[in-house]
Amino acid sequence: MELKTVFAGRFVIEELAGTGGMGAVYRARDQERDGATVALKVLASTSYVHHLHERFTREADVLSQLRHPGIVSYIDHGTTPHGEAYLVMEWLEGEDLDQRLARQGLTLPETVTVFRQIAEALSAAHRHGIVHRDLKPENIFLVGRRLDKVSLLDFGVARLVSSELTAHGLAVGTPLYMAPEQARGDRDVGPSADVFTLGCVMFECLTGRRPFAGEHTSHILASILLQEAPCLRTLRPTMPEDVEELLARMLSKDPTQRPKDAGELLVQLLGLAPPSDLPAPDGFPSTERYHAPLSRPLMQEQQLLSVVVSIGENARHRTMTVGEGELTEPSPAPPWPTPSAGAFGHASSFSSMDR
Repeated sequence: MELKTVFAGRFVIEELAGTGGMGAVYRARDQERDGATVALKVLASTSYVHHLHERFTREADVLSQLRHPGIVSYIDHGTTPHGEAYLVMEWLEGEDLDQRLARQGLTLPETVTVFRQIAEALSAAHRHGIVHRDLKPENIFLVGRRLDKVSLLDFGVARLVSSELTAHGLAVGTPLYMAPEQARGDRDVGPSADVFTLGCVMFECLTGRRPFAGEHTSHILASILLQEAPCLRTLRPTMPEDVEELLARMLSKDPTQRPKDAGELLVQLLGLAPPSDLPAPDGFPSTERYHAPLSRPLMQEQQLLSVVVSIGENARHRTMTVGEGELTEPSPAPPWPTPSAGAFGHASSFSSMDR
C-alpha cells in the first residue's frame, strides 16, 4: 500500500510498520479524529485461512466491547471491497514487558506496580465475561516504557465465559503460560485461568525464570499438569512471605484455590505490605532467563504467539497449528510483522497476533 493512500475512506497511510506472511501493519492518521495516529492491521486477502480470519474478527469484536485506559483502544474494523479484513487501534509508543525483561529486570516494588495495573485493566474484561487466555509478557505493553501505565494487547484468542467456540481437547494459548485447564483442553476455562497465567508472568518477573519449562512443548505441558511451581522464597529467600503466599495461590492447579478473577486479585495485590526495594533478579539479559534450553520448534513457538495445540491422551504433542503450517517445520517468516528498528509502538503488539 502506497504512502498517503486513504484506506477505507478514512485512514491516511503514513508508514509501513512491518510485514509478515499474514498481512501488514501501518501507522496511519485518522481523518475522522483530527488526524490522530492509529495502528492499522490488515489481513492479506490471500491468507483467508478460516481460523485466522475468525481470530481476527474475534479480536475486533472483543475490543469493541471494552473501554478501559489499560486496554488498547479499538477504533474501527471491517473488510475492504478487495476482501482485506482490517482492524484499527490506537498507536502506542513504548515496549512490551518481554522487551523490558530482556533489557532490565524488575524490582519487587516495580513488579507490584505493574501487576496492580494489569489486574485493574483485566478486571474490566472479566466483568464483561471475557477471558483473555494469552496474557504473556509480549501482550503486556508498557506505554512510554512506564511501569505505571500498562496496556493489555491481543485479544485474538479471548472468549466469553459462556462461549462454546473452543472445541473440547484443544489447548489455546502459549504453552509456557497456560493454566492447567487450558493445557488439558477443558471447555470450561474461566477468569481464574488468566490469574494462573499472570502468576507465571509474575514468577518470571520476580525470579528471572519461568515456573514451568521444558525442552519441548509436551514437556512444558506435562510440567504444568503434573508438577508444582517452585516456591518463590526457595529461589529468592528475601522475598516477603505474603508475596510468596499470593503467588502460590495464583499458581494453584485447582482453579477454586486461586483468586477467582482479576478483581479479587487486585484486592489481594493492594493488600500486600509495602514492598521493600529488593533488587531485580539476576539472569534477565541472557539466555539464562529461561529454565531450559529452547529447541528450534519451541523458539518458533515463542515467536509465533497464540498456539493452538491438539493434545491426545497424557498431554502428548500431536500438531501445533500456527498460521499456514506446523510449528515443527521451520517457518520462513512470522505471519505478523516484527516492528522496524526503533519502532517501539503498537507495531510490536501486532507481531504478537500470530507470532
